[in-house]
Amino acid sequence: MLTIQTCGTLVVLGAFALAEVAAYALDASPNWDLAWYLNVVVFRSFERARVESSPLNGAFGPSTFPIVLALMAVAVAFRLMRLRLAVALMANLSFGAALLLAHAGLSSETGPATASLSAISLRPRAETWTVGLIIITSFVAFATSHAGFVLAIWHDIMGGRPEVSSLADGV
Repeated sequence: MLTIQTCGTLVVLGAFALAEVAAYALDASPNWDLAWYLNVVVFRSFERARVESSPLNGAFGPSTFPIVLALMAVAVAFRLMRLRLAVALMANLSFGAALLLAHAGLSSETGPATASLSAISLRPRAETWTVGLIIITSFVAFATSHAGFVLAIWHDIMGGRPEVSSLADGV
């Protein structure tokens, strides 16, 4: 279970790191088509999260990349030390960051306000797949962290039945 939670955290942090690398690549080489594609299409939600009105605006800047790399190292260290609460906390925070990223990406796409009850359409684009992958993996880590603690409580209540203990030990 700790491995699933750590993977969810690493996917979110890795996406932030890749978005920063793409932004640095575009800044360093504005004529590079791949850098434009990554920034405008794949990591579009990250670009929208950089605007002043975004709740994630403070998460981006010149010091973001080293901080993200340090958080990735901390997540792996927590996993290797088998610190269940710390791994679960990182999984929960990663899920929150993924939801804020999705909100930042969707809230700036709505356009002018209207008084209709039309549905919001999510067109399958690279951005949608990127944010969807981040949300799904971080949700699985989030849910796994809660399931692990519920199973540990269940194990304590049931008096240490063997079939429950193998699931709740954090492996």
